Amino acid sequence: MARAAINTNATELQFRFNADLPDPLRARPPEAFPEAQLDPCARITTRIYMASTNQVRTVPDVLVKTKPRHIISRPFPPSTTSNNEEGDDSESSSEFSNDDEMSEEDASMPDVPEEGHPSQSQSQSQNDENNNNGEEESESESDDSSPSRAYWLQRTLRDAIYGAVKYAIVLKKRVPANRDGILAEWELTTDACAVKEMDWQHIRRDQTHLAEDPIKEVAALQYLQRWYSSSSNSSSPSPPSHNNNTSTLSLPLDQVDRALLDSKIMLPLDILTDDRFLYSVMPYCDGGELFDRLDQTDKFTEGQARYWMHQIIMGLDNLQKAGICHRDMSLENLLVHKGVSLIIDMGMCLKVPYEEDPESQLEQQQQQQPSLPNTNTHASLAHYRYGNVSKVPYEEDPESQLEQQQHQLEQQQQPSLPNTNTHANATEDGNTNTNMNNNIQGLIGAFGNVGVNGTNKGQQQQHQQQQIQQQQIQQQQQQKMQMETMERNQRRRQRRCMILPQGTCGKWHYMSPEIYQDSAPFDGFAVDMWATGVILFLMLTGFPPWERPCRTDERFKYMTQGYLVQMLTEWNVGLSGDAMDLLQRMLWIDPNDRLSLAQVRAHPWMTNGPLQPPSA
Repeated sequence: MARAAINTNATELQFRFNADLPDPLRARPPEAFPEAQLDPCARITTRIYMASTNQVRTVPDVLVKTKPRHIISRPFPPSTTSNNEEGDDSESSSEFSNDDEMSEEDASMPDVPEEGHPSQSQSQSQNDENNNNGEEESESESDDSSPSRAYWLQRTLRDAIYGAVKYAIVLKKRVPANRDGILAEWELTTDACAVKEMDWQHIRRDQTHLAEDPIKEVAALQYLQRWYSSSSNSSSPSPPSHNNNTSTLSLPLDQVDRALLDSKIMLPLDILTDDRFLYSVMPYCDGGELFDRLDQTDKFTEGQARYWMHQIIMGLDNLQKAGICHRDMSLENLLVHKGVSLIIDMGMCLKVPYEEDPESQLEQQQQQQPSLPNTNTHASLAHYRYGNVSKVPYEEDPESQLEQQQHQLEQQQQPSLPNTNTHANATEDGNTNTNMNNNIQGLIGAFGNVGVNGTNKGQQQQHQQQQIQQQQIQQQQQQKMQMETMERNQRRRQRRCMILPQGTCGKWHYMSPEIYQDSAPFDGFAVDMWATGVILFLMLTGFPPWERPCRTDERFKYMTQGYLVQMLTEWNVGLSGDAMDLLQRMLWIDPNDRLSLAQVRAHPWMTNGPLQPPSA
């Protein structure tokens, strides 16, 4: 086609084809995530202490854990009648962001009924709580495993497919509850969170025919949390264990920002459930959606787009290391928190299938076999066959005996040379060794700080320290090489497979042609990189490249067959040659021609231009 129009400043061999595409003949269904662990909770009315105003308020809609966690994936909790309205069945939930900035009122004095004037439902909840208040308080205060935090639900941020996303404030446990003459079970903090509240009745009714699966979503979030914990505590991260009973899944508040900024992925604080709702509790992001930022400025400069592109690539890199295909990458599913973009919404994600590499399996079998014997002697053969050589009465080979006798005779005829590098020469007479040692000790006493080889002791110590440092450096280098070898062997043993068709899902603008067609196996990593190419196109131009990823769409037809640079040049969009080159290489219709994540990261547009972080 018109591939000659592409900028060829980049190394053609490096960026010509996808360097990370699995064998198309290896196709498997996606692997299953470990079953989700849901912490049972109660939605109660309780007393909270507000330190900023030194007041105690009785407030409703507080989520508190009630029992040790248990594994729930199927069947669902018992069906109950829900009076809540159903959420909007939109294409994306786009949760956990704010439409308006967090105000001081949200964190200090939300609109709640005055104490002493609760509503009828609140009074009933308070009475129910008071019936068991004494027993529950005594148990919680004496039990170290009692919940240390709770979540006070506030306003609705936005609708979601299975319910709504609500703004909430984190409460911390007061122990004891009656302290300093103030009786309150919980204390208000300045930490906020977003709670995705999903109706179990809605899940039962619509889960089978909607692409977004909330059960799989929370299972994937917990899987990612285990992966992050494993990778942050180990220099050689590995996929998390499927054993869910021993891991701590609640993310400590003091580690929230570090986890988000390191992983570039939204990780859960808690996954809770009661008989009506499934609650996914997430950190609250203060910067909104990346889509909203782009909408405010029409388009980004290349420096701004490059900055966000680096953020997105880092998040995708972590998803790939964890073996996850997102399938719904979009500007709407990127939140901004403290100047960093976070990938959210795992409702459509898949766990990428892997298989053992046959060559690596053969290597492992060979390594497990005993080492080959030394066939030059009867003794080594006996050891290989029978283990203990001394029990086997083999005679020595006469020719070998003759060779050994000749070698010993030659050594005896040669004059022995003194070893000047040691304190005493190795002789057969033990007295000679003793005398030599005594002489050396005398020399040490006579010359003070002069060593036996004529060097200063300080120089000797310095030399020894240098040797120790060199040994430490060599050990570190050897450890690093061993780690790299282990990781390389692990990648060889685990070969990524293509994924069998899983249905059409996602948003039309970002959807890859193989997901749209849903007729052949696809690479999970390649479809996410395609969507990332569309994200970059939107950031640089301010408009989508096409309406749908099909050949009936004229812009899709020509852009994905090599005319993207020509079209953007004719439209006078004003992009650099490297920017258009990268866009074309990410948006070929054939996945074999698209760049992998590592190739995108190494592209000249990513490496040569300046990064322009967002203004405060």
